[in-house]
Amino acid sequence: MHFSRAASTELLPDVRLISVATNLLVPEICIGHTGRVTEPVRIAYRSARADDADRISLLWSAANRARGGYVAEGDVAIVRGRITETDAVGYVAEDDGQIVGVAILSPARENRGRGDAIPGLAHLNTVAVASDLWGQGIARSILDLIVDHAHGLGYTQIQLYVDDDNTRARRLYERNDWNPTGEVARDEHVTHLRYLRLIYR
Repeated sequence: MHFSRAASTELLPDVRLISVATNLLVPEICIGHTGRVTEPVRIAYRSARADDADRISLLWSAANRARGGYVAEGDVAIVRGRITETDAVGYVAEDDGQIVGVAILSPARENRGRGDAIPGLAHLNTVAVASDLWGQGIARSILDLIVDHAHGLGYTQIQLYVDDDNTRARRLYERNDWNPTGEVARDEHVTHLRYLRLIYR
């Protein structure tokens, strides 16, 4: 299959950027994870807004359901709070006005997110891509934007927690300079693995 580099990437005017993601691979003919051939897509990236919270929550739940993972329905108020928190940023990917990818960066906090902010450490959350667009570099491009923005805010490290059975996401992170720390967090449904990425200044 032939791939063209960044031919279909567009940055909308309201995007707050340190640098532009240029590594999105968009296939001329797209084959989704189901094997269905789809039309080429044109992806645009912009900053997430508070009024995106409903669509982000639905996307996050749908993506988890598609991979067969445990699904706790997205809480719109929590997503909106993550987007609007001081020193936080979210990025979304859009295809023809529809949100098809998202990631949010928030300050990391003590006491599993309920305490004081931890200096220099950011927390990546709410990472999701529409399942029919998996494998097209959308998540990687959003992560690049997030890392650049975190650098501009003065963060030196970013942490995330990923379900231990989410092998697709774990491969993505490990190929893009995220390293497992060996730490885990468990609840009644899922075991979460902690990953860390250093930001070089």
